[in-house]
Order: sequence, then structure tokens, then C-alpha cells
Amino acid sequence: MLSFILLEIILKGKLEAKNIFKETREKVIKDINSKKEKLDNEIDKEIKKAENEISLLKKSAPEK
Repeated sequence: MLSFILLEIILKGKLEAKNIFKETREKVIKDINSKKEKLDNEIDKEIKKAENEISLLKKSAPEK
């Protein structure tokens, strides 16, 4: 009987640890994706800025 109770406690502990790990993993993945999206947006803005600058320089450059 005691071994059954100990086994039950161990199994519950393992399940709880597994659930905590799963929740933490999901939060980390969500955080990574959020940061990736933010960085992608910043990169897109910088690319558009550079493209605009190139376009302006081409327009203002003397023709050959």
C-alpha cells in the first residue's frame, strides 16, 4: 500500500513537471516569435528607408 502511494506521488510529480515544462516551452516560443516579428518589422522599415534614399540619390544624380 505504501509503495502504491509513493508511486502515485512520483507519477503526479512527473506529470506536474511535464506540464510546467510544456507551459514554459510554449511561453518561450511565443516570446521568441514575438521578438522575431518585431525584428522583421524593424528590418523591413530600414530596408524601405534605404530604398527611398537610393531612389532619391538616383533622381538627384547627374545623368551620364
